[in-house]
Amino acid sequence: YPDWMHDFNAALLRESNGNYVRWMHISPQRVDVTSCDKYGIANVCPAGDGEHDVFDRQWAQRMEVMRDSIIYFRNHPSILFWEAGNSAVVATQMVAMVDLRKQWDPDGGRAMGCRSLNRPDAIAASEYVGTMLGRPTEGRDHGPLIETEDFRDEGPRGIWDDFSPPHFGFKKGRMDSYNWNSETFALAGVRRYFGFVSNRIDNSDPAHSRYSAYASIYWSDSDADGRQQSSEVLRVSGKVDGVRLPKEIFYASRVMQST
Repeated sequence: YPDWMHDFNAALLRESNGNYVRWMHISPQRVDVTSCDKYGIANVCPAGDGEHDVFDRQWAQRMEVMRDSIIYFRNHPSILFWEAGNSAVVATQMVAMVDLRKQWDPDGGRAMGCRSLNRPDAIAASEYVGTMLGRPTEGRDHGPLIETEDFRDEGPRGIWDDFSPPHFGFKKGRMDSYNWNSETFALAGVRRYFGFVSNRIDNSDPAHSRYSAYASIYWSDSDADGRQQSSEVLRVSGKVDGVRLPKEIFYASRVMQST
């Protein structure tokens, strides 16, 4: 789709007071990174990845793709983090990825890390630590701790509440994952976001001073992951629907992130 739509999408994200995107699980399009540059949206940039760690030639290929991605995007100010893997990698692989960052992006002020790091030796080798769904990690005191993929709940935009036709008392269909309507989905998102804010790095209580950044999964409803076969689309976790019409959670997010 044309470049102006990428700009429209980035402007809409900023309108919700969002300022951080983690791409999944491959490098973004350059036009999206350029739009993030323009609107001040920090990026976590992976290279090429699946759901599991890989070895031998597959790992060598991942290193090659990461090298190319670093060279391709290293002059874009919105990219602040490189991501070695969607799932945890072993310590020797983390060391290799950090060395790659130092070789090809030595002066960019960026960091190399990984989502869901959980081994102490790999955490020690990383420059930031990603986590998922608020899972505990030993990396809290090692460097920036980023929530990469939280609040996977789903609620379609068009099913407003329990009192509006034609969906009185909406309950999930055969393949749906959640019972949320648009209103209860927004309230669930507020509760989940409060859990992050209560544990943000600026909390004066060290026991609750964890996160440097927070991302819930999916900005827009999409056909990803093969879920939600009996709803409007496959995945309705977004703040906006598939054509970028805001959902109630969009406005809730804008209020929550206004401070």
